Amino acid sequence: MPEKAFAAIDLGAESGRVVIGRLDGDRVSLEVVHRFPNRPVHLPDGVRWNLLALFAESLEGLRRAAARTELSGVGVDAWGVDYALLDGRGRMLGLPFHYRDRRTDGMIARAHARVAREELYAVTGIQTMPINTIFQLLADEGSAALAAAERIALVPDVLGYWLSGELANEATIASTSGLLDARSGAWARSIVERLGLPAAPFAGEPLEAGAPLGELLPHHGLAGLPVHAVAGHDTASAFAAAPLHTPDAAILSSGTWSLLGLERDHPLLTPEAAAFNLTNERGVDG
Repeated sequence: MPEKAFAAIDLGAESGRVVIGRLDGDRVSLEVVHRFPNRPVHLPDGVRWNLLALFAESLEGLRRAAARTELSGVGVDAWGVDYALLDGRGRMLGLPFHYRDRRTDGMIARAHARVAREELYAVTGIQTMPINTIFQLLADEGSAALAAAERIALVPDVLGYWLSGELANEATIASTSGLLDARSGAWARSIVERLGLPAAPFAGEPLEAGAPLGELLPHHGLAGLPVHAVAGHDTASAFAAAPLHTPDAAILSSGTWSLLGLERDHPLLTPEAAAFNLTNERGVDG
């Protein structure tokens, strides 16, 4: 098989990079062609991500990658939980909040007053942390953005949309929200309803990693370059890349956060798992 090259936009909470991944037979090689800082901004209403700057740097990295080799496609991964709300015309209703913004103080108690923690965990399997999308959305209650929202897009979903013009929720990043059914991989709509969150942003179902989104929009240059919804959660991409030799091998993925875990065929949703506050996040190929 002749060598094929792909571009990966990899966004972390402290920096981003664009990487060329070359696939030659059973060998993969990586080349970082652009690295850039991720600088959150403090606005009067809180701490936000400068997603426009990250997108501009990502496009610069894509241009550098295309100047080095012929590309067969591009995908985006990023950190979990943070999201943008979009209206019916796909317009972003404000820059995404930073997960460390303090607006989620008290939101865990608000959520558990509406849906008991044990019941929430039994459906979603996600550990209880104030940064989770579910608690951030409760902090948005009463806001103009949430009232007008027709779609929700986590960070890699947003960049995939801006690259291709096609908006989709990818399954691995959606699972970090705390609003995905851990068994079915569909949005946990009964939980959404009981929490008092609007239903509209959770229309449709998340795509599995690897699904095509479309081609890069013409105004970006690089006409015809396919855009894929890869494993949008950076941890899911890291786990997919780990060279496991036995089913019970553990993986340690270290970035701004360190995550230690196993690849499993089924989520672990027992009361004991809930008591240890373990988290079940979706990976590649189920």
